[in-house]
Amino acid sequence: MMRSRGGCRLILSTIVLVGCSSLGWQRFQDPTIEVHRILVRGITLSGGSLDVEVQVRNPNGYAIRATRLQLGLNVAGAHVGDIRHEEAFELPKDSTRIVTVPFEFRWGGVG
Repeated sequence: MMRSRGGCRLILSTIVLVGCSSLGWQRFQDPTIEVHRILVRGITLSGGSLDVEVQVRNPNGYAIRATRLQLGLNVAGAHVGDIRHEEAFELPKDSTRIVTVPFEFRWGGVG
């Protein structure tokens, strides 16, 4: 009986090590982010508010959990402002997801 228990432990240990070692060989690739579309929520004399939909692609063979998304928004080469999405989200492996980020600006910061 001792032999079979030891044999089971060896097999279980080998399976766990093989499972972990396969993760180590996967090289991390940075997610790609592109503006999908911009929706105007409101425009005033002093500024405006937009919903910026960004398309985030995870090229990795495993899911990525993000705690936030932070981007700089440039229009015609001029930095308009920073966009922050403070909600956590998950990108499944080999997937693309649209994330909507509200953005408010003042005309003084444009151009």
